[in-house]
Amino acid sequence: MIDLFRRNRIPNLITLGRLLSVPAIILCMIADASGVALCLFAFFGLSDFLDGYLARRWGATSDFGATLDPIADKFLIAAMGLALVFEDLIPLWFLYVILGRDILILSFMGLFLLLKKEITPQPSLLSKVNTLVQILYLMLVLLEKNMGTTITFSGVSIHKIGISTVVFFTLISGTDYALKAFQILLKKETS
Repeated sequence: MIDLFRRNRIPNLITLGRLLSVPAIILCMIADASGVALCLFAFFGLSDFLDGYLARRWGATSDFGATLDPIADKFLIAAMGLALVFEDLIPLWFLYVILGRDILILSFMGLFLLLKKEITPQPSLLSKVNTLVQILYLMLVLLEKNMGTTITFSGVSIHKIGISTVVFFTLISGTDYALKAFQILLKKETS
């Protein structure tokens, strides 16, 4: 019998749980149970950092986990972003910015596969910060929805600060990935 709960499998199970939580979170949003959606999104959003920490600490990193982790992140963020667009809580262009960066990264990965370039995707610190900022911002939007008020800091809407911060990190990390991809393409071409 396969022991699913061996210590070296727990990080991947956490990641898989995050991916599988997406339909439940969206169902909560559809059922107007945004408080439950907020709790689930916060729990599974923060699990992104737990799975990576445990994998490194326990020496349980794997290609499977390295591939599944960003997929789970993207599904969680994209699904919540879409739900918040439908509720008219965030603008559609904002979701385009987030998804545009991810499409850019996937396009480079597809290009590398097409050109038979062997690379091992490694998330940069900028990418990790970007994911954190996106998750925190979406949690903030859900929190404001549940509170029924706008949170301000020195008279400025935290919503506006959050959206600006997410756009900044999304564009910067997308540019970082693009520059690294071009470096890999140029390096491999000359080798």
